[in-house]
Amino acid sequence: MLWWIDGLINIESTYRKTIKNKTTSAYGLTQFIKDAIPTARNRYTGAIDNWNDRFGSRGWVPHDGDRKIEYPEWVTKYKDGDDHIAYLDSLSYDQVSALTILHAHSSATDDFNWVKIQDLDLDAAKSIYSVGHHTKPDQATLDRMDEIFIIKKDTAESLFLVMKKP
Repeated sequence: MLWWIDGLINIESTYRKTIKNKTTSAYGLTQFIKDAIPTARNRYTGAIDNWNDRFGSRGWVPHDGDRKIEYPEWVTKYKDGDDHIAYLDSLSYDQVSALTILHAHSSATDDFNWVKIQDLDLDAAKSIYSVGHHTKPDQATLDRMDEIFIIKKDTAESLFLVMKKP
């Protein structure tokens, strides 16, 4: 998952935390638009609610104790109408990453693609990016995605082909 979000951040901002789009309200590492912040917040808290609702059901206990996961303060501090730029500036790289991942996970993205990301599936990564995050990528964005989402898997047909003899 980290390779995917790092790639997304590279595509969107080249790792520049305070970059602003000149034509939209998109801002920051993942180029959140103002209207997307409440949606991301709701998906984040909804995921926690779903986690808590399942706790202890069917013998599923993801951690010790009977505690529920609380909403992080950094998620709930954003209120509708707040300045999204100031909010995004207050978040760490990891917090923006988490918020972006939860925002991209929607009914528009295929759940199985999220599973496939852990196996470095490029098609899944590109699909989630272009459908879940950047909903109308132009050709330049698609080209940048192809440059950045590259996984090199070097394989050998035989161990003996890669071993050097003394």
